[in-house]
Amino acid sequence: MEQVFEQLSEDSKDFWTPRSIARIPQPTPLEFYRNYVSKNIPVIITNAMDSWPAMAKWTNEYLVDTLGETQVTVDVTPFGYGDAVVRHSIVHTWHPLTHPFQTTVGTDNVFVMPEERSMSFRDFLAILHDPCFDGVPYLSHQNDSLRDQFPALVDDVDPMLAFASEAFGNTPEAVNLWIGDERAVSTMHKDHYEVRQSIAMQDNNDLTPWIPVNPLHPQVEKYPLTKHLQPLVVTLEAGETLYLPSLWYHRATQLTETVAVNYW
Repeated sequence: MEQVFEQLSEDSKDFWTPRSIARIPQPTPLEFYRNYVSKNIPVIITNAMDSWPAMAKWTNEYLVDTLGETQVTVDVTPFGYGDAVVRHSIVHTWHPLTHPFQTTVGTDNVFVMPEERSMSFRDFLAILHDPCFDGVPYLSHQNDSLRDQFPALVDDVDPMLAFASEAFGNTPEAVNLWIGDERAVSTMHKDHYEVRQSIAMQDNNDLTPWIPVNPLHPQVEKYPLTKHLQPLVVTLEAGETLYLPSLWYHRATQLTETVAVNYW
């Protein structure tokens, strides 16, 4: 079976996946569809955001002045990993007649999700910059968060990427605003939507197992097939847009404090 996976990896590299992700100026809808969408290949567009007011206006001061007491949904995690499989101690509590006590009987993999907290945008930015805050805050609510929770910012960005909407034949179902720093990390996953992200500043046969692999630091001894992985590493700069086709497995983090607009 391993030989099959090895051959699949080699064939994918030879006949489909690029050696690196191209950086191009904004394409026409036909160029975008023909060269990238139809082939299911990612690409970085370098100037799709040049006309956005957000590129000049979005600073921490402007965002606080504009949003201030606006209530936002913030994901908070202990170590920055949301929607992730983590190692968890199994603790049994015993209740004898005298004093209860606990004992650790082993460990297991558990799937954890972030705690969602509602707070003002001003408070979110304060805890993001507070080194004493216990946890990692990440403003990453989905379900059309830009238009739902940040209507005051809607006019600062384009409602869609026109060349992409014409190529797909529809407009985005959701536009999300994400703000975080280098501590927030997504685990490897895939999306069933075509994604356009713009940077502005326990196993059970009845369940679908989560992906515990970190493609940048694979545990080859534990997951031997990962030696055939050939990850593509992309660093987006301010003002650049990544087109990520559906079903591409990916893992994302920030290198510094980052503001991103995500179109689904």
